[in-house]
Amino acid sequence: MTTTVSPAPPASDPIDLLIPPPRPWWARLVVAAAIVIAVGIVGYAWHFGLLRPSPDCCGSGSASPQIGLAAEPGAVTVTAYFFNASPRAVSIVGADADLPGATVLGVAPFDGPGMYQIPPAELADLPYVVDANDEVWLALTMVPERCTDDAGDWGTVRLDLEVAGNPWYPTLGRSFTLPDPVVPGGSDQLGILPPAHLDGAFDGVYRPLEAACILLGR
Repeated sequence: MTTTVSPAPPASDPIDLLIPPPRPWWARLVVAAAIVIAVGIVGYAWHFGLLRPSPDCCGSGSASPQIGLAAEPGAVTVTAYFFNASPRAVSIVGADADLPGATVLGVAPFDGPGMYQIPPAELADLPYVVDANDEVWLALTMVPERCTDDAGDWGTVRLDLEVAGNPWYPTLGRSFTLPDPVVPGGSDQLGILPPAHLDGAFDGVYRPLEAACILLGR
């Protein structure tokens, strides 16, 4: 009598139970395409301000600053300009400024004054929505601590921004520093708005602290 002995099955490695069998090529292609599409959608949404404010995505705006007496006694107001280049509205939820040589009393948005007009006495409250491809002026109320200026760029403004409109999906806020200084150095861009009795007192004056002190009678 002949006995046939069957070979023992190969021993299986327990690790094989944790590794799924390879998928067919078409399944791997579908997964790769889905990942590429998802990354593209997220990148588009990020770049165009749908997930995080991107007011600088497509450029930035600038405008000539103006300085004049503030509604608050003993203070002056210098203007800055914010252009939302994003195709999505943003909300300004906080704002502050660094004006060397001056104490900043507040930063508030207002509708554009036009050239050679001081900001209105009533400024807008925060949060303030700036529509897509739109602009807003900012009133920086300050008290000068000295009357001498450096010749370089002067002043920076930082805004705390959020995506406007309460979208149904989660979004991120950001801190955004305006790309341009409040008053550029080496230029005569500062517009001074004196009261009538000071007409002619600002000939050759183009720096903000000097102008502020003259406006305040120092």
